[in-house]
Amino acid sequence: MHSGHPNTLQALSNYLDFLDRHGFSRVYFTGVDLLKRSMNVYFSLQENGCKTKEQVRAVLRELNFAVPNDEEVIEYMLGCGSFAMTLSWDEPECKRCCFYVLTTTQDRMPAAWSAFARDATLPHESAPDCDTGNLNSCFVSCSFGHHEQDQYLKQESDWHGDYLELLHKIESFNPRSYTLPQNDEDAE
Repeated sequence: MHSGHPNTLQALSNYLDFLDRHGFSRVYFTGVDLLKRSMNVYFSLQENGCKTKEQVRAVLRELNFAVPNDEEVIEYMLGCGSFAMTLSWDEPECKRCCFYVLTTTQDRMPAAWSAFARDATLPHESAPDCDTGNLNSCFVSCSFGHHEQDQYLKQESDWHGDYLELLHKIESFNPRSYTLPQNDEDAE
């Protein structure tokens, strides 16, 4: 993870106590933006059991980010998915965070999120023209920053329909019970 950018590790290490307090101990995905000199670090929302509304609010408050007033939004953020932090190589504090919630049905989404999902319909390999509706939305997520106007919605797509399967494997992976396969060279 160092990649020649010592501040990357410093930014993450600044939040180790925060991550521990909020039950995030296992990074399961990272994304790097070389141009913006930042990285996203992803954790499972369900890593240590389901979060409560107060726990979600506490995460945002401790990061000094705007907490949504809409109970429907907070309730939706309790679902399966991930929590991500955007960390800069040049600044010690978290730039924003995002809650990625699996889109299994639009019925339980907050109204504004559901409208966004319908308006931002994405193609799927079985229906590249999008005429049949939103077939590949796997996440409708919200990024949070210091002010309410910093919030914005994102839609993540799944062209082949296998991303959710990968995420399920990541969610259910238990490193304590996994044994690495041995190759033939190790056996000799």
